[in-house]
Amino acid sequence: MAALVADAREVSVDLEREVGHTPIALHRGTCLEASMDDVLLAAIARAAGIEIAFSNGWRYGAPIPSGPVTAENLWNIVPVDPPVSRVDLTGAEIIEMMEENIKHTFSCKPFGQMGGYVKRFRGLVFCVKLENPKGLRIDGAFTQHGPLERTESYSAGFITAKGVPEGLAETGLT
Repeated sequence: MAALVADAREVSVDLEREVGHTPIALHRGTCLEASMDDVLLAAIARAAGIEIAFSNGWRYGAPIPSGPVTAENLWNIVPVDPPVSRVDLTGAEIIEMMEENIKHTFSCKPFGQMGGYVKRFRGLVFCVKLENPKGLRIDGAFTQHGPLERTESYSAGFITAKGVPEGLAETGLT
């Protein structure tokens, strides 16, 4: 096994190369929001050239302590190297997607729980009441420009097939 790992690391980019610095620890240790996902979402939004971005609430990616950040640290955030994709969603679709995700994260029934982490997002603010019934938990949704309008279209960036509802992705970006 050690030989296989050594071979894989040998053909990769210079993983020890310092590529940046973080003043805070980057992690995914929380259910609702995490500093590592904030960095990932900012990168997705920048690559897609838009304000709104989504990613799954993943648990993988070793925490990165404050200080230097290496190429290996970045690789471990999303080790599958997916392309950044872009999609246009209506406000209603965004709310439906997030309601579904909240339902699976906070289900009162153990077999209704899936994933355990809320889908990560950037460029949006949601007012959520977890005690409300399914489908009525999002009490308000906003972009930086004002309320999220159900009939308006919003461009969003994402990575991996599970980043937005199936079948909605329009284009892949590099």
